[in-house]
Amino acid sequence: MSFYMIAGTLSWEQGADALCKALSAEGWSAHNEDGDIRLDSAANLELREGFSHEFIIVGDAPEQARLAQELERLASSLNACGISYHWELYDPDNRLIGEQHSA
Repeated sequence: MSFYMIAGTLSWEQGADALCKALSAEGWSAHNEDGDIRLDSAANLELREGFSHEFIIVGDAPEQARLAQELERLASSLNACGISYHWELYDPDNRLIGEQHSA
């Protein structure tokens, strides 16, 4: 099966537990699994601890529309929390087809 994928980062220095709480307040079901955050999402979204000031965003979905919808939802939540982010969207052939970042 082919998947559309996301790769990116978000800036956050307060740790995984605080990020889970912030995203939960925005309506996400977020689970801290040893510092990596799994979001209950149709796009298999996960936030992995990177450097001390960032998390790496990864995810995938079989349809571009499903991934785009979940990314819009995530962007809205991150914007509401004042969290800066940047990600790239790739098609099943690993070609860059879009990107998004905070204002």
